Amino acid sequence: MSEQRSTVLVRLVGVGAGLLAGWLAQRLLDSVWERASGHTPPTADDPEAPLVEVAAAVALTGALVAIARVVASRSTTRLAASRLAR
Repeated sequence: MSEQRSTVLVRLVGVGAGLLAGWLAQRLLDSVWERASGHTPPTADDPEAPLVEVAAAVALTGALVAIARVVASRSTTRLAASRLAR
């Protein structure tokens, strides 16, 4: 496999892993939030939800999803680099 094709493949796998990790982080946060508060996380569309609760949910979601995506992408890149070096 050429270097360019393997680089494209690594990037595609990294993007896929990042999206999957972000989705899993979102599901985990939803589950933990529901257990802790007794209801699903509020959304910005919900006029009944307190602004502080919406802001907390958005901040936690954004941070966890971003971290999960970065970790997944970096792990994929490292794994691919170690396999290509063989």
